[in-house]
Formats: sequence, C-alpha cells, structure tokens
Amino acid sequence: MKTYCENAPLDNATTAYKLAKYRAKKKLGFAIHLTVYGLVTTSQMIEGLFSGHPFAFLNTSLGWGLGLLIHGFVVFAQVNKVNDFFLGQELERLGLTDKERLERDSD
Repeated sequence: MKTYCENAPLDNATTAYKLAKYRAKKKLGFAIHLTVYGLVTTSQMIEGLFSGHPFAFLNTSLGWGLGLLIHGFVVFAQVNKVNDFFLGQELERLGLTDKERLERDSD
C-alpha cells in the first residue's frame, strides 16, 4: 500500500483525490474498529451481569481499548509528519535534493 507524504505539494487534482481517499479510508477503518469495540464490550458487560461476574469484561476492554487508542493516534495525530521528518533527515544525510525526494515519493 502506498502512503502519501503529508508535506508533498498536491500538483494536480488526481493526487489530491488519492490523498483524500487514503485519509478517508484510514478514518473509516478507525470508525469500524470503534464500533466493533463498543458492541463487543457492551455484550460482554451484559453477559457478565447475567452470569454473576459483572467485571469480567475489563481485561478485554482495557487491552482492546489500548489498541484502539493507538489506532486513533495513528489515524488522527498525523504520525506521517514524524515519518516525513525522519525521511527528510536521512535524505539530507545522503545528499539527495528535494527534487530527487519528490521523484522517489512518486514511484
């Protein structure tokens, strides 16, 4: 799967559309993850209440919630900017120009 550089210039409508589609797909994936988490946690809470173990769902919901938190951070916190920063440092260290970097990003 190709990722798109957050700081790259959007030179045409096709590139902008691909970037928007990529971001929308990431957000939809998070929304589905959040929905499934809510449904499973709710069903486990209800099952726990009827079985006499009202807090049995906590292990699953806390572990899964941590994963969901990390997923949300990756989707919404612009982690790609951190990646672009380190990529820029490495390219600079190797002596590549911005033009060469953009050519490599388009491949």
